[in-house]
This record gives sequence, structure tokens and C-alpha cells, in this order.
Amino acid sequence: MKKQSLIIKMLFLTVIVLQVTAVFASDENLEIQAKNVLKSVLKDADSAKFQNLKVITNSKAEQSVCGEVNSRNSFGGYVGFTKFAYSKNKIIMLDENSTGDDLSNYNLTGCSGPQDELEARIGNEASFNCTVIWNLIVNIVVNKEGKNAALDASITAVKNRATANGGSISPEQEK
Repeated sequence: MKKQSLIIKMLFLTVIVLQVTAVFASDENLEIQAKNVLKSVLKDADSAKFQNLKVITNSKAEQSVCGEVNSRNSFGGYVGFTKFAYSKNKIIMLDENSTGDDLSNYNLTGCSGPQDELEARIGNEASFNCTVIWNLIVNIVVNKEGKNAALDASITAVKNRATANGGSISPEQEK
């Protein structure tokens, strides 16, 4: 009986070790993938230096690699460390040419922390809602659409947004 108990405990520990190893391996693979994609867009890939690399999971359970990269420019000089986020085969780099959209997309990855991510999500939703309301007004006032047709277009836009974000609109919400 003691031997069976010991075997069960050993199997249990083995499974835990394998799961933890798999998590570290997948994080390491994601970091390697991020480095390779970043190097493909740099002027001098061989000069790339990375620091502060970490794999994070944002509020939507999406993983990103966050960190900083420095590499040589066309003149051979290092440009300084630049923050980046890598997720879904997409790189976002924050530098002097970054736009507000770049910063918002960086924040949505979760790399700048949960508060900045939340603010970016709220900002995106507010912008979307304003666009829906504006289109509703334009369709009724400028395009002279019927109110029901304009409302149907707005409801469709909201449903499509919800679906794209992995959600749905209930019949009660639609009313």
C-alpha cells in the first residue's frame, strides 16, 4: 500500500514538473520568436541587443513579449533602447515616430501594466461608441435614411464588434 502511494506521489510530481517545464519552454519559444521577428525589421539584425524581456498575459488572456531592443542604424551607431511588444506575429515599437495609436496598441498588449491596458480598452470602446452614434446621426440627418434602417445599421455594428471581441449581444441588450 505504501509503495502504491509513493508511486502515485511520484507520478503526480512528474506531471507537475512536465507542466512547469512546458510553460517555461513556451515562454522561451515566444521570446525567441519575438527576437527573430524584431531582427527581421531592424537595419542591422546582428547588432540587436535585448533587455528586460518578459512574457505577460493581458486581461484578454493574450500573451505578449515585452522588452527593449537596441541596434545599429544606417550610420553604424546604436540608437538607444526602444520599448517593444510582440504578439500574434505583430511588433509594436515605441520610438520618436510613434503615434497615439501605436501607444494605445502597445498598452492593449498589457506591456505597460494593467491600468494602462484598462485605460486603452476604455478609450477604444468610447471611440467606437462615438463613431456608432455619429454614423447614426449622419445616416438619419445627412443621408435621410429611415430611423429603423439607421438603428439596424448601428445594432449590426455593435453586434459585429461584440463578436470580434469574443462576445455577443443578448436579445434584451438589443432591445
